[in-house]
Amino acid sequence: MTMHRISAKTAFKSRPFAYVFSRMVKIFANVMKQFFRLHFWMFPDKRFEIPSYSPPIWRSKKAVGIPRTVWQTNYSDKVTLAVYFANRFNRLLAPTFEFCFINDDEQIAFIAENYPEEVNAAFTRLQIGAAKADYWRVLTLIKKGGVYLDIDANLASPLEWTLRDNSSELFIIDRKGLVTNSFLATVPENPIFHRIADQIRQNIADPKQSDVFHMTGPGAVWQVLEDCSYNSCSYRCVSHQGQFNNPTLQYPDKGRGKWWQEQNERDIRK
Repeated sequence: MTMHRISAKTAFKSRPFAYVFSRMVKIFANVMKQFFRLHFWMFPDKRFEIPSYSPPIWRSKKAVGIPRTVWQTNYSDKVTLAVYFANRFNRLLAPTFEFCFINDDEQIAFIAENYPEEVNAAFTRLQIGAAKADYWRVLTLIKKGGVYLDIDANLASPLEWTLRDNSSELFIIDRKGLVTNSFLATVPENPIFHRIADQIRQNIADPKQSDVFHMTGPGAVWQVLEDCSYNSCSYRCVSHQGQFNNPTLQYPDKGRGKWWQEQNERDIRK
């Protein structure tokens, strides 16, 4: 994948208001993270439930190409205060969007209802949650469109500022200059996302693939984007990961951890 580094200076010049807003969010998040750490230390078993559906705070009459829906998933809807707060904070920065939280069973049901047997078979072979979430997000965005946002991510500026034009998709470039799949936005039935889904299915069937990152994650996205044109921008003004939380706050339960830990302990596929 070709690297496209976007400096802070360039991000500021292209979207000055969003960039300044994002810096304010960073300061706020760093302060709140210390409080969340303290809360977790004092109440390690306390959990908050992420709603399965949150309607828009208000509805915009402005027509947009990408549907105003934010999709998220996690191994559990019972989360620490840090993760719950990030979810609610995102809703405040996207007041015209509905928020949908999908659990593991709903992922399976959705794919079984909307996709043919070969897709279902590929999905059910996956045994690691992160790999399932990688595949599910692409399949969901194909059928429904909207915005996918990782559970540990937070918006850096109002989402309406980001999706203000009629682009058919938006990928963000991370600090390394590479496309990430922690934030994805698209219209339904986008040909690029169809190609990504096909690539993931091929990777699952390929016995040489032994890493979640390249089988279903950003690596699979890179394989497709190498030879097609797409809309992208810097993550700096759109979405960050881990500003409100850390791995301990995201995976507070024993036996849970990042995908790279899981894939070292068991096979990615059945």
